[in-house]
Amino acid sequence: VYTVGIGSSERKKDVVVRGIDAPEFALVDDKVCFEVELHHTNFPTGTSIPIYLKWGETSLADEMIKLEDSGTQKVSLFHSFSNPGEYNITVTIPPQEGEFNIENNSRQHTIKIIQQKFKILYLEDLPRWEYRYLKNALIRDTTVLANTWLCSADRDFLQDKSKEALPLGNMPGKDELAKFDCIVLGDVPPELLGSDLIASFLEFVQNGGGLIFIAGMRYNPKEYRGTALETLLPVQLKRLPEMADVYTQASQLRLTPEGIYHPILRLVNDPQDNQALWENLPGFYWYYPAEKPKPAATVLALHQESGEAIMATQMYGKGRTFFCGIDSTWRWRRPFQQDSLMMNPDRYFYRFWGQVIRYVAMGKWLGSGRQ
Repeated sequence: VYTVGIGSSERKKDVVVRGIDAPEFALVDDKVCFEVELHHTNFPTGTSIPIYLKWGETSLADEMIKLEDSGTQKVSLFHSFSNPGEYNITVTIPPQEGEFNIENNSRQHTIKIIQQKFKILYLEDLPRWEYRYLKNALIRDTTVLANTWLCSADRDFLQDKSKEALPLGNMPGKDELAKFDCIVLGDVPPELLGSDLIASFLEFVQNGGGLIFIAGMRYNPKEYRGTALETLLPVQLKRLPEMADVYTQASQLRLTPEGIYHPILRLVNDPQDNQALWENLPGFYWYYPAEKPKPAATVLALHQESGEAIMATQMYGKGRTFFCGIDSTWRWRRPFQQDSLMMNPDRYFYRFWGQVIRYVAMGKWLGSGRQ
């Protein structure tokens, strides 16, 4: 038997849209990112090709990209939807000269745009700097209805809230938690929360609610050992409640490979610029030294020197939780030398927490969907 190969030995040119990573839900006027994975064969490195984001025949975004020598690369396309509804979005690359197969040049993604506001509850004990600025950010955000509860405040203290949010007469109990999409838990002692409320956090997240932990020097998370809150943390606590020292020189964050592309940490569009920005944001002088991430957690940011997890997220039941091991993100409001745009010092601080809340709170809406 003699085997004879018929055809050309030359590799055919081909560009493939392998996949689209984008949310299933988003809010009206949110800047939605469509992360596109491309693969090409036998095209010269540096070849420029256009890529389009379309809704039907309407072009929503486009970009000229240069093909990399690795053959596989990612491209980010952005669009803000001004009207609610369900959109069938297509990412497409026009047929290129000499391309062998043009049927794999496009992929589709369905996204639902919602004109609804997230309901947020922020619990804090003392009015530390992180609370003061984050509280203002939540109240000013027109896409959320925020209620804050300062546990150390006097009984007659008028708790801050969004203009359209209903006032709280007391610390919310188990029944009230179900009305919220996301809870932000600051440095609150467990005895002020009570065992019943702490146990209800578990049910809240299992049913799709979001829970955000903001570490503090006094209670969060080291005093939550042995409670339902420890179960919900995406990091494991040290056996001994050791705390990191307060440093005289600032430390920096380093993004993980997952964190570079994660929607929570996308402060600017370009991945390389985003990574460089995170490494040059105003640093932190204290952090909670977590033992290690839990097996199902996704670590997003590390201590630049020690490599300990500073920011991590995980799924629990239908809900999502997020851990922030520093309490000084408010320092990002201060313009710094590496930043060429200093007109709005709030933008990184506001954008980060807005993206954290959207990602974590979205679990409740996704849990009610078909998937």
